[in-house]
Amino acid sequence: MRDCYTGPPGTETIGACTTGSETCNAEGPGWAECIGEVVPTREVAMPPGETPVDEDCDGMIDEAP
Repeated sequence: MRDCYTGPPGTETIGACTTGSETCNAEGPGWAECIGEVVPTREVAMPPGETPVDEDCDGMIDEAP
């Protein structure tokens, strides 16, 4: 098993983004699908009272699109 990340380089530890893990491919050479990773998505402003999240992993929370 090893860490994996298919998002843009340098975003895997920013905001909501995080690495996943992949295992050896049981059907042949290579690695299986990356499971558990979180890659950048469109920024969504959270309603008042909810914890803001940096969905696009740019280091800024809930900025206007």
